[in-house]
Amino acid sequence: MTREQIYKYLVPLLLLGHLVILAIFAAYRMLGGDEGFYLNATRMVGFGKELYIDFFYTQLMLMPTIFSSFALSGWTSFWILRGFVVLAGFLSAVILFAIVLKLSKSLKSAVVSLFLYSFSGMIISMHTVFEPLVFAHLLSLAVFYFWLLFREKNHPIYLILLGLFLSALINHRAVFIVLLPLYLWSIMRLSETKIMRSLIITLFSMVPFSIPSVLELLRNSQVFFFDTFIFQIHREIDKSIANIATNRFSTILKTILDPHILILLILMAISIWLILKVKRISRFEYLFKSPEGMALMNFLLIAGVYFIPHPILRHYFEQFMAFGIILIGFSLESILKRLGELVKPALERQIILMLALLYVISLAPYIAINIYGIRRPDRRFLLSEVKKVTSKMLQLGRSSDVILSENAGYLFFTGQTPLPYTEIIGFHWPLPISHEEYMKYRLCDSVYLKEQIAKQIPEQVVIVNKPPIYYANELSNGYEHVFQSDVVSIYKRK
Repeated sequence: MTREQIYKYLVPLLLLGHLVILAIFAAYRMLGGDEGFYLNATRMVGFGKELYIDFFYTQLMLMPTIFSSFALSGWTSFWILRGFVVLAGFLSAVILFAIVLKLSKSLKSAVVSLFLYSFSGMIISMHTVFEPLVFAHLLSLAVFYFWLLFREKNHPIYLILLGLFLSALINHRAVFIVLLPLYLWSIMRLSETKIMRSLIITLFSMVPFSIPSVLELLRNSQVFFFDTFIFQIHREIDKSIANIATNRFSTILKTILDPHILILLILMAISIWLILKVKRISRFEYLFKSPEGMALMNFLLIAGVYFIPHPILRHYFEQFMAFGIILIGFSLESILKRLGELVKPALERQIILMLALLYVISLAPYIAINIYGIRRPDRRFLLSEVKKVTSKMLQLGRSSDVILSENAGYLFFTGQTPLPYTEIIGFHWPLPISHEEYMKYRLCDSVYLKEQIAKQIPEQVVIVNKPPIYYANELSNGYEHVFQSDVVSIYKRK
């Protein structure tokens, strides 16, 4: 059997292996830190509630709108939605393989790139929770793929598909608007004598997915702007230079200490160096016309925009990791050739095998953290713990009860009604705004929560850790502590 035949057999094996790993993670992985937030938002839309108007929501509206009809049946819906996540993760792997194969013209490079993608702990862990990241990842790869087809064949159908997927990407996660000028400028540079036609086709193709967001912006611009932008910049109270610097340093350090990410970063740095050395991006315009240039620009722009928020989070790396692997795929043959020139064949095979084993073994921490919840603060996110809490909530009351839950995700599973203004965030988020503004933006604050507890409006109060000091007295007077699971407490109205 030739090496080419071996690589052909490896492609379906790697894709199947990736699908199996995603499915296992999705079946056993603990609830994501923000997963409950997005699950309950999607459920609220399914019940006819309007984003921004009826309840607070921090992203653009595409994800909860698309999946709302699948989010009305508690645990059954949970598995269905995670199934969509696994499908998106699998399709991302397929598209990445197709991109690298098309660009490198090397089945070997495409297979190695697929291996790097399929066994990435970061990719697997973020592609098995119902959060926006996996869908944004898939859409960004689809946009790049249709850009490649347009560059190659210059056919309007690829512009239409590019525009549709780019619009879906932006209306799914607003930060990706940073890619809009990049692709529009590139289309102009590639269109030559048909610049206006190409721009009009692209922009009109972006209309369908953009209509809901534009209408919402026109209807209630202040609330829409606060929810999707202003709130994001208030996630961290301490905005001192020292805190910003410390956050970035510690996050980057934790990221590069992960063996598989460190391997990717080293290979990517070597690949970019080789691309520049052989002058595949020898002129500025090549950044917008060549595949190497556009892959690099996608990487830099997505990475750059995710460095703007404070604090930055380690899992943001997942959003641009695919473009890092695509950049590696451009130069993989050259990297392996240079390695072969530096060491003997036997040592070369040993080095490659050791790196591959280290890469796969680096999955172990992700399994330990995400499936077994070895970190103490994560215990409450284990599916077994979530089931304990939500089962008890239903035992203690009815599905029609109004509940105050600090973790809104519990209400997705029980089907109970969230206390108004706590549909997504069930606790006071310290923002530099007045009580009236909290109410305007459909957010709860300490004043509102204290008032609701004092009036005994919610039938149950579900608290993570200790009761907040601002309504602790009202809680003890009107409610009885009836259940404890790990750090989660349930209080029932007396």
